Amino acid sequence: MTDVGTGPAVLWLLPDGAANFSPLAERLAEDHRVVTLAASSPHARALAAVSPQLGQFVLIGQSSGAAAALALARATGEACAALILIAPVLAPLPPADAAPDMPILLLLGMDDARVPPSAAAALCAALPRAHPILIYGAGHALDRDRVEAVAAVMRDFIARRDKF
Repeated sequence: MTDVGTGPAVLWLLPDGAANFSPLAERLAEDHRVVTLAASSPHARALAAVSPQLGQFVLIGQSSGAAAALALARATGEACAALILIAPVLAPLPPADAAPDMPILLLLGMDDARVPPSAAAALCAALPRAHPILIYGAGHALDRDRVEAVAAVMRDFIARRDKF
């Protein structure tokens, strides 16, 4: 956990087995309090119960952590101000009527073989409030491949959310 910055808190659900640190999380921590958790951890599940007391936060789901982030975003209601999905592995895709009603940033790498850019249309159909952004020169590890570019887009989205 990093407790730095003055912007909204950011809760980052990492895919199981991922490192607890990424250069992208470090960049975001310059402006925001960043908390990283494994998507399947008991702490992530417990957050849904206590989130109203925490105030608003932005939720990030990365790769296989995207499904848990979607579920948590729905469960926490207004406490979750926005959702960022990084190279989301969602199989099967949720029905559009189950998507959380909040601004969603959808980040996809142009060189991602696991979640190719061609998946953007289907993901946007399942997530009607999604803003898809394709990152050139990045594969599935967007948080490591293009740190500065991804950080700039995420900071802008976090700051503007509905006005993005």
